[in-house]
Amino acid sequence: MTAPDRTIALILALAVFALYAAGACPTIYVGDSGELVTAVHLLGIPHPSGYPLYVLLGKLWTLLLPVGTVAFRMSLFSAAAAAAACGALYALGRSLSLEPVAAAFSAGMLAAAPSFWAEANIQRVYTLNALFVVLVTAWAWRWCVRGDVRTLAFGWFLCGLGAGNHTYMAVCAAALILFSLLAEPSLLRRPLAVANCSTRPSPAAARRLPPANSIFSSAVPPPRWKKPCQRSPR
Repeated sequence: MTAPDRTIALILALAVFALYAAGACPTIYVGDSGELVTAVHLLGIPHPSGYPLYVLLGKLWTLLLPVGTVAFRMSLFSAAAAAAACGALYALGRSLSLEPVAAAFSAGMLAAAPSFWAEANIQRVYTLNALFVVLVTAWAWRWCVRGDVRTLAFGWFLCGLGAGNHTYMAVCAAALILFSLLAEPSLLRRPLAVANCSTRPSPAAARRLPPANSIFSSAVPPPRWKKPCQRSPR
C-alpha cells in the first residue's frame, strides 16, 4: 500500500471515530455492558469466555484516556476499534486493486451499517472482533500474493489472539485453514514447516540472539553434587 493510501486510511478512520465518539454512550448501557465495564475497571473476569484481551486492552485504554467515566471511555474504545476496522477495510480494498473511491465506499458502508454502528458507541466486544476479522482477511490475501508461509502463520496467530476477545475467531481460524488448504493443498504435506514458521525467529533475529548455552550458564549456577549417603555397617 502506498503512502497516499495510508494517509487516506488514517483520515477515514479518524473521521469515523469522530462520528462515533459524538454519539458515544456516556454511561452504562443495557445487557453485558455493566459487567464488561466492571471487569475492565477491576481487572476481573466477566462471563465465559472471560474476554481477557478486551479486559486488558480496555484497562490500558482507560488509563491512557482519563476523560469522563470508565463507561464513557469504554464506549470510546469501541468507537476506536470500529474506526480502525473501517480504516483497515479501506487498506484491504486497495490491496485488492480496488479504486480509492470503491475502497472508501466499502469502508463507509461498513461504518454506516446499522448493526455495526449500534455496537460502535457502547461498551461491547464486537467492534474489536470486527477489527480482527478484517486483519485476518488482509493477511490471508497477503499470503495469496506473497506465498510466504510465515505470513499465513501470522494470520493464524491473529485468530488466536482475537479469540482472547471473542471465541468467534475460532470460526474465522477454521475458515482460514480451509481457505489455505484449498489454495495450497501442499500445506497438508508439510504441517511442521508451517508450525516452525510461526515459532522460529527470522534469520536476522536469530543472529542477534546469544547462544542458548550462554543464557543458561549465566542464569543457572553450576550444580554441586554430593556423594550419596552411605549406611554405616552394623
